[in-house]
Amino acid sequence: MGNRLRDSLSYTINFFLILLAWQALSSASRGILPGPVETLQWMVSKETLSSIAYNTLITLRNAVLGFSLALILAISTALLSRLNGILDSVISSFNVYVQSISALIWILVFLVLFGFKSPVPPILVTTGIAYPILLSSLLGGIKSVDHKIVELAELFGATKKQLFSHIYIPASIPYTIAGSRAALGAALRISVVAEAFGSSGGIGYKLTYYFDLYNYKGMMAWALLLVVLMVLLDKLVLEPVEKWSERWLP
Repeated sequence: MGNRLRDSLSYTINFFLILLAWQALSSASRGILPGPVETLQWMVSKETLSSIAYNTLITLRNAVLGFSLALILAISTALLSRLNGILDSVISSFNVYVQSISALIWILVFLVLFGFKSPVPPILVTTGIAYPILLSSLLGGIKSVDHKIVELAELFGATKKQLFSHIYIPASIPYTIAGSRAALGAALRISVVAEAFGSSGGIGYKLTYYFDLYNYKGMMAWALLLVVLMVLLDKLVLEPVEKWSERWLP
């Protein structure tokens, strides 16, 4: 059996197992929690395509902008760590501190600073969560470079800029992309949480909106939409890019 067929089969099996578990929970709750069929029927009959597209794009915007900002910061920080040993040690310690900050703390701090209806908190929260994931991957990629290659390049007069552009950055590409897959997934999940706490749109906002109305069909419909969005993004975009990056591995 080919890898692609086996992969498709495993996803199909898990899909039906999740549906069965969902239906079992619905039956156990005596209908309080809607089942898959009820949820899909509600989504088709109650939500318009424009509403689905609008709120989905808001969530994608928050996740992508937050991730992009985190990537820029992570690349800058990782390259800064190569300037000398003291900076390398300070940045490694700094990464430990940043990793210890909960998403809830980021959410509350940014809501206090920017307000509950501002579009800024979901973006910055995703930045705070994605940044340490990306930085860890980049630091690992840069430290994987053979020191003999760096010493040889310096012997031939390579500048710091040339070391970064021709050695460190290319060597870190597969690590960056692998980290990006995890970071973007985390950014998408966390942006929804931030939207649920304070936002005027997005999947997280819709989830909380229907939960507050005790409309559990609406809540589950938007939860299902988020899961489908994350799976499609991972399989159609992130996984192919990660496989492409493997050509950079030694």
